[in-house]
Amino acid sequence: MIIAGFTNIRDGHHDNSVTLVRDGRIIYASTEERFSRTKHDSSVPLQSLTDGLRRCGLTLADIDYFATGWTEAPFTSGLFEPYPIAPLLTGLNLFLRRPLEVLKYARFRLGENLFRAPRANTLVEMGVAPEKIIRLDHYHAHAASAYFTSGLERALAVCVDAMGTDTAGRLWSGGAYWCEDGRVTFLEHVPLHASMGLFYSAVTVMLGFTFNDGEWKTMGLSAYAKGNDACVEAVRRLAPRFEDGRWVTHPGWTDYRIVENAPLLRASASGRALARLVEQYGKEEIARAAQVVFEEEMLAYLRSLIEKTGAKSVVLAGGSFLNVKFNKLLREELNLEHVFVHPHAGDGGIAAGSALLVHAQKDPSTRPYRLQNAALGASFSTEEIEVVLQNRSTEISYERLDDRPGYTASALASGKVIGWFQGAAEWGPRALGQRSVIADPRSLDTKERINSTLKNRDWFMPFAPAVMFEHTAEYFERAYESPFMTLAFDVVPGQEAKIPAAIHIDNTARPQTVRREQNAPYYEVIEAFYKLTGVPVVLNTSFNRHGLPIVNSPDDAVDHLIWSCVDELVIGDFVARRRA
Repeated sequence: MIIAGFTNIRDGHHDNSVTLVRDGRIIYASTEERFSRTKHDSSVPLQSLTDGLRRCGLTLADIDYFATGWTEAPFTSGLFEPYPIAPLLTGLNLFLRRPLEVLKYARFRLGENLFRAPRANTLVEMGVAPEKIIRLDHYHAHAASAYFTSGLERALAVCVDAMGTDTAGRLWSGGAYWCEDGRVTFLEHVPLHASMGLFYSAVTVMLGFTFNDGEWKTMGLSAYAKGNDACVEAVRRLAPRFEDGRWVTHPGWTDYRIVENAPLLRASASGRALARLVEQYGKEEIARAAQVVFEEEMLAYLRSLIEKTGAKSVVLAGGSFLNVKFNKLLREELNLEHVFVHPHAGDGGIAAGSALLVHAQKDPSTRPYRLQNAALGASFSTEEIEVVLQNRSTEISYERLDDRPGYTASALASGKVIGWFQGAAEWGPRALGQRSVIADPRSLDTKERINSTLKNRDWFMPFAPAVMFEHTAEYFERAYESPFMTLAFDVVPGQEAKIPAAIHIDNTARPQTVRREQNAPYYEVIEAFYKLTGVPVVLNTSFNRHGLPIVNSPDDAVDHLIWSCVDELVIGDFVARRRA
């Protein structure tokens, strides 16, 4: 049985993705942005679908069912709970302050929900029978994405983000599920008015970052605060709370519902309150306060669920669990045997969860398997790569490598920044040794050079280490396998001096643990670097210029070489260099 999963079968949903599942396992997965080169592309993922079908030797007729974890929802869904008057007050306040912006926004929303014709169902237009299309609860799909790739037979699945729909189109902000023997059973939803995701994103916007892209910057900036308890308490009053086994909302929570419209959020009562706090305490303290409040309330919620279910293992999905600082705290504070976070925890990942869940519903013998490697996207043969290199020969020179690991390790040790393009593209937002930029973690100068030439990132953002699995405990406390960079760890005291470019100011890191059997080419480079330097770690960051998605094709990689984003490009069996 073959299932195709989509984030959304219509356009308009960020990070729109497609996944192909055969016999209960993912055989292909890609986010449309990799092909379109538009970050967070909301288009129906037709380029990804076409590539996946071709690479898997399938046609559209071979697909048994098509699944999605998103149902269209009106903007007003859940908006009047639990305070029916609150959105009216919010609207009046905003109209008095920003009338033209409100009218423009209202026209867009009213047109979307009342006047505009429903967006076309792309699959039906392509000839897919409507009865083969299955819509699922957003959080049910998230839960399935984590459970069915965790390798665990029994676990509590918790999914939290800004918001998502059930099959009736009602909006929520999270869900909890009990997973056992291939079944994912609903326990409860988190109400929209208690959205920790919307709260955290609102703080992110008020710090000057971008909604749905800058939340990781808020997390990174939080480590630079000195720690002001009064600031934490002030921010806490503007956030949802989990008290006495239930969620209690902030009375002005409806302000956060317009988080995607930064000017209106700034004009709202909650936005103005946050702005005053930023002015009073500074950005670093507000970022820390948001992180502390997020951690405390989420930890209280997870603890309550674990106590009620007796769970020893948790599997996590939803964009809120890209917060690796919270994932670290979860492991340290709760008595859990396993913590697994799906590698594409955000909404792109519901493409995988939708397909896996439908497969399990249609075939009750479906069981979880352990996803070993996220290399599930576009791939290119040696011949295809060489054709591209030949076609770009006026811009680059290239040669075949006899010893790819040895050459790359020597280049890293000499201070070069290497674009690393191998195998199939990774599934998710992290570069995991398929489309990575790698460098020597011992040199802070190298880190600064990457930031200035490739990333143009905010000064406070860290890079990540990739470590040979068997050396994990030497460098990271409470060592735990983390092949998808979804957990943070404290660095073992004394080891920070060996890898300063790959750790954060708070002496934590978000490592990728690498086993030979998971990714042999990448492992062999780290191993060769270890033999040269005595350090079994390389610095790893995503292979993309600032503002662009991670590279997908050989041409994308060569472009980045030409733009001087990297010193050399190790692509397949070749090394390429810019011509003088």
